[in-house]
Amino acid sequence: MSLLNLFGKDNTSRKLLLAIDNHDESTIKRIMSGSFPLECRDEEGETPLIKAVKNNLKEVVITLLERKADINAKDNDGWSALVWAAENRNMELLKLLLDSRADINIQDNDGWTPLIEATVSRNLMAVQLLLSRNADKEIRDHDGKTALFHAVENRYPEITKILLIAGAELNVTDKDNRSILQVAKDGGDTNIIKLISEKA
Repeated sequence: MSLLNLFGKDNTSRKLLLAIDNHDESTIKRIMSGSFPLECRDEEGETPLIKAVKNNLKEVVITLLERKADINAKDNDGWSALVWAAENRNMELLKLLLDSRADINIQDNDGWTPLIEATVSRNLMAVQLLLSRNADKEIRDHDGKTALFHAVENRYPEITKILLIAGAELNVTDKDNRSILQVAKDGGDTNIIKLISEKA
């Protein structure tokens, strides 16, 4: 489905979303100087705020938040602006969204939270920030995996250590009934096995 078909005669929505994707600052400023639909979406379900975060356009994000854009809106995959900020390793936008009271534990269509996304993306700074803001470490995705489970499975010793220090639960099994210790041993990372064994 094209943007034109999606929006029909709503050229303002289409132009704004395309301008954000293209980093067309003059068009963005012109459209946003007047009234415009805050919650319009493209065929991926992305709102102007999601697109602005995805494209690392800080000033656009600030303006949209000031206009009261839905900070927890999700795209078709269930990704919110906060998840995109974690994925893009944009700490400035991640902090801005958290300060603006984005849902820190929001889950996508796979049950992933921003903390899980930051963990899988090996975004150490984002993991630390999210934990400092009291992100729930024990939320499980649709496969029964927590952030710690993902850290161990992906063999990320630094993030595994941070999550363990933060008190992440070790006694977790996924939907295939695999334990974290079993996954650590299967992965063969001696540092992770040592970390898990010391906490077990």
